[in-house]
Amino acid sequence: MTGVMRPDCAGMAVPTTSLGAFLAVRRGKLDPRSFGIATDRRRRVPGLRREEVAALVGVSVEYYARLERGKASRPSLQVLEAIAETFSMTSAERAHLLELAHALGSSRKTVVETVRPGLTSLIQSLHVPALLINHRFDVVASNAQARLPFFDSTTEENLARYVFLNPASHRFYRDWRPVALATVGQLRAASARYRHDQDLARLIGDLMLRGDHFAQLWGTGEVAERSHGIKRFWTPGVGDLDLRYENLELPGDRPLRLVLFHAEPASPDEDKLRLLAAVPTGADRR
Repeated sequence: MTGVMRPDCAGMAVPTTSLGAFLAVRRGKLDPRSFGIATDRRRRVPGLRREEVAALVGVSVEYYARLERGKASRPSLQVLEAIAETFSMTSAERAHLLELAHALGSSRKTVVETVRPGLTSLIQSLHVPALLINHRFDVVASNAQARLPFFDSTTEENLARYVFLNPASHRFYRDWRPVALATVGQLRAASARYRHDQDLARLIGDLMLRGDHFAQLWGTGEVAERSHGIKRFWTPGVGDLDLRYENLELPGDRPLRLVLFHAEPASPDEDKLRLLAAVPTGADRR
């Protein structure tokens, strides 16, 4: 890739190389005061300057500048660890940094496009909503319990497209912005891990051009790997529905993930799930 500069969504110029763009955005978010660096009105650079980061990391200014411009050779693990520590990166951000640096080589991550029959049988046997999702947020399999709260509200089998291209998602996800930001963060991580996946590149490009707030959120540099939490939905028939989720990696079937949803025992949400299970969906309901 070239070192041509482009403006990001905050108006800040960042290099087109993925590693350089990530470092530049992260650098712009650092507070100089947390490093004991005095600031005044004459300081126009957001975050830290390159020379300040270089001093903290322990590399030359010239080498760090080449990293951000995408012109440095593959950095050592020691340098990457020093950058991650200086930038106070989360485990997901650190993993993303290593993936981006690894992308300077020529290795390729294999994308599995088929679903084992055993996985399909497993999710169909579960009594809680279950989805099989790949790194692009394509829903490759789901059970009846998942189709009730999800696909009776959505017609899009790619959840990222639903979030950013369907206005109904703002009602379906009661916490739309955190969901959208997490989706962006996971797509960013996937773009480094599966950088040869042209379908993923086309999806991100399409969302950049057409997605609601996607380009703005992409410009934040967010990297996310959500393993569990609570999703707050609104669904026809039962209204508000709060479900816990577990996002489980499948090491032998990467990049597929098993996502399970469940309600708190003896809660109104558990009653609502039972009610949904008793209501026909799709054409049957009509």
